[in-house]
Amino acid sequence: MKTLRIMALSTVALVFAYAQAQDATVAPQPSSASQDLATQSVGGVSDATRSDAGSPVGKTRQQVYQEYLRARQSGELDRIQSQYGGQ
Repeated sequence: MKTLRIMALSTVALVFAYAQAQDATVAPQPSSASQDLATQSVGGVSDATRSDAGSPVGKTRQQVYQEYLRARQSGELDRIQSQYGGQ
């Protein structure tokens, strides 16, 4: 009789633990609208610049090139080159 009771309690505990594990793994996904706002805001960090572990990921070549073009057009690149003696 005790064996049946222990088996029943064990089964209930396993089912409960399994159900809790399934609930804990569901994470809300950010909407595409909030991602668009984060990428357009000044200084904002979108989820696209973070890895799954949360660490920052480097910029893409396209992002670096766009920053380069903006620096050339604004004159910031010339100012930096004259300040540091660039070639």
